[in-house]
Amino acid sequence: MRRYNDSRDDSTVYFRSDRIFYQGGFNEVRGAGWYIAMRGGYSYGPFPDKDVAQTIAEGLIRRLAARAARRLEGETQRDIA
Repeated sequence: MRRYNDSRDDSTVYFRSDRIFYQGGFNEVRGAGWYIAMRGGYSYGPFPDKDVAQTIAEGLIRRLAARAARRLEGETQRDIA
């Protein structure tokens, strides 16, 4: 099944906006700030403002997509050989 963004050729990064959230400091371990919700119940942060968190999230998505593309290309090359 294809997703909407699978057919697009641009380099726009798509992610759910609800993955970036603000949380006040509730203990000494986690300070107040903007966080990125990750799979598995983890969060990454805090960041000083929402724009910084969004920029970091976009960069992470680009890096992970590039890594996945390299792995896929490597598997394809092995299948050909």
